[in-house]
Amino acid sequence: MLWSFASIAFIDAPLLQSLAAQAKSRLPEFSAQDLSKTAWSLASVPCPEVALIEAIATPAVPIIGEFKPQNLSNTAWSFAALKICNQPFMNAISAEAISKITAFLPQDLACTSWAFARCRIMDSPLLEAIAAASIVFISEFSMRSLANMAWSMAKLMFSDVPLLAAIASPALFILHEFNPQGLSNTSWAFAVLLFQGRCCFDNIAMPSHLQAGEFQPQNLSNMVWAFATLLLEDKPLFNVLAEEALRKIDHGDAQFIANTVWAFAKVLFEDFDVFSFAARSADRFLDFDARALANIAWSVAKVQVSDPPLMQVLSAAALARIRTGDAQALGNIAWAFAVVGCLDPTLMDALSKESLAKIHDFNPQNLANIAWSFARLSISNEELMQAIAAEAVPRMIECISQNLTNIAWSCATCCFRNTPLLAAIAERAVKIIGDSSPQDLSNTAWSFATLLYLHAPFLEALAAAALSTLLDWDTQNLANTSWALALLDFLHQPLFHAIAAPAMQNIE
Repeated sequence: MLWSFASIAFIDAPLLQSLAAQAKSRLPEFSAQDLSKTAWSLASVPCPEVALIEAIATPAVPIIGEFKPQNLSNTAWSFAALKICNQPFMNAISAEAISKITAFLPQDLACTSWAFARCRIMDSPLLEAIAAASIVFISEFSMRSLANMAWSMAKLMFSDVPLLAAIASPALFILHEFNPQGLSNTSWAFAVLLFQGRCCFDNIAMPSHLQAGEFQPQNLSNMVWAFATLLLEDKPLFNVLAEEALRKIDHGDAQFIANTVWAFAKVLFEDFDVFSFAARSADRFLDFDARALANIAWSVAKVQVSDPPLMQVLSAAALARIRTGDAQALGNIAWAFAVVGCLDPTLMDALSKESLAKIHDFNPQNLANIAWSFARLSISNEELMQAIAAEAVPRMIECISQNLTNIAWSCATCCFRNTPLLAAIAERAVKIIGDSSPQDLSNTAWSFATLLYLHAPFLEALAAAALSTLLDWDTQNLANTSWALALLDFLHQPLFHAIAAPAMQNIE
């Protein structure tokens, strides 16, 4: 009876409560299908009896082998829909689902993956089995199932390239059937998993352009965020999304505001005024979390807008949320204020204290951002730099060229000479010399020279790299490099001759 009422969306609270009470007392008598239908029914009504659905797990586990594929997927979906994440029970469902995965229909596969993603249960064996089975039947997936499958894999950061390629392929033929939620979720999922399906995104753009007026704020921000994350700019789509975002700005939450300005700033989309959009929401900044504030600050700095009143509001809001900021948020806030040249001693002091407390959570990019920001604002903070050095040295293998340069430049600007850190930077720079830009190399050389730190292997590698790519080096890079080599008394005649020849021609 519960299933019948749920199927026709019949709601009678007293009757449902009475049926639920009777069902709970008789659960041990229920078959696998009875338990599955009861769970689905309870999850499908507006006022579910949570206690009853939680109780279903106890009699279900002993007879889990009797559950058919649809029973397994419906039960998993029901628990997840009500955010009841019973790990032992979900483990039992997973084990049974894997053993019967070839009998799962497309909807069963999509619902099961959605349930585990909703409960944030990363079960690699199950996901691998679902991915393999889904590829076989991918042409039979509905629009909703495709979108749910993509969203689930992204939510759990499970990247299966063959599955993503398979999802993208049929999607090209039925994208006109996708609703705004499906279009948004699919593009968001591909971006999270960094799946570069340009053809698929081109086809996503067309129906998104036509349905933009029906997009909710979250759909809008997810869509533009996805394109920007993959550095895919579709001007007609971006124009219509920008118009819709402006129309719906008062109905969007913090994530909508932050993701929207971040996305348009990321691709430097000229037809969207990042500053004005952010400023219109300034009166709500105190309600935003640290991550949203960091993204807004980063976006304003990225488009190089310096507006003291807006930065003051951002600073006040950031101070109120600083304790909840993660390493990336702290680094981005510091970077943004440094880029626009806005020195707020109270904020920078709070960022320093919070960074010191969370320094072990910082990755090389966060460390470089914090160091560079304080140096850019001419703030010498010995304790913070010591902590950055201690954290950076053992993680030097993770550093890219720009991280090395920014940390070295920060040390030189702040007169912070830490030999173990400089040695680690030099050794790492030698190993990735081929991936380094002329500006990175010349700035690193300048930093070492400023600190009177001589590392011969690095300078040899630098000179060799410069000689092989001299045409790519501009005047400033060559000047910095030759100045550094001269100050360190490191005479590399082939490089100096190579630099001198075009210089003499210019003089003549």
